[in-house]
This record gives sequence, structure tokens and C-alpha cells, in this order.
Amino acid sequence: VLLAGIYWGTYFSACKHVENEEFSKANKLLFAPSITELHDEKLIAYIDAGIAFENRQFSTAMDAFKALSDYSNAIHMFNESTYRCAAQLADSNDFVTSLKYYSALRKIDYKDSDELYNDTLYRQGIYQFFEVGEYIEGYETLGSVPKDYPGIQDILSECQEYLYALGQ
Repeated sequence: VLLAGIYWGTYFSACKHVENEEFSKANKLLFAPSITELHDEKLIAYIDAGIAFENRQFSTAMDAFKALSDYSNAIHMFNESTYRCAAQLADSNDFVTSLKYYSALRKIDYKDSDELYNDTLYRQGIYQFFEVGEYIEGYETLGSVPKDYPGIQDILSECQEYLYALGQ
């Protein structure tokens, strides 16, 4: 009976940590995961997804939370993982995938994903034009940035002058 009391106490404490998105703390409390899976079959997988999130493995966390979409706060955690993964991808110059994720988040009006979509589009155009010398592609990408984006008109003019000087 004492062991059962200890188990349930740690289980409920772990669940509280999960609610607070403290996945590593929750994981440390679950000393009998095989028992937990008997009555809460998705908790261990949810905690594992949360640990991936805490470790900035956002792509892994996205996949895991998506698979758990009907459990706890998985939809929110999926969206947050997607949001952070998009930023991580943009920082590693994977603009195409980043824009895909921001585009999906824009559809549900998630945080500032609309603004970050435009920022990433701008960054992609700058990267293409000035970093890798894809002048036409970069110019076209920059041309798809909203006209009211700060500084876009100046950079488009600069790109036009450069393209003219190159004879393109």
C-alpha cells in the first residue's frame, strides 16, 4: 500500500510538471513507466516529446506532438514546436522549409508568424541575391515581400541597379 501511495504521489506530481511544460522534471519522477503506461498510455511519449522540445530538437518534437494530437496540450506544443523549428531552419538558411512552416502557422494566426513569414522571405531574398549570387531568384523573392515591409523599396532599387550594371 505504501508503494502504491508513493507511485500515485509521484505520478500526480509528474502530471503537474507536464502541465507546466517541465518535462525533464516530470520524467525524473516516473520511476515505474511500465505501470504508468497501463493507465496513461500516452504520458511517457508526451514527456519524451517535451524533452525533445526542451533540448531544442524541434523537428523531433513536432513529429511526436503531432502523433499525440488528441492528448493533453499536444496541439499547442505541436504549434510551438513548429514555430521554433521554423526559426531554427531560417537561421540555418533553410528558408523554403521555414516559410512552409510559417505559412501553416499563419493560417491559424499563431503568434507573430505572419510577421516572421515576411522577415524570412526578406532574409531569403537577401541571402539569394547577396550571399550566393542567385541574382534573379533573389530579386524575385524580394519582389514578393509586401511593399510596406520596412526598407524593401530601397533594397529592390539597389538590386535593380546591380542587375542593370551586370546587364541582366
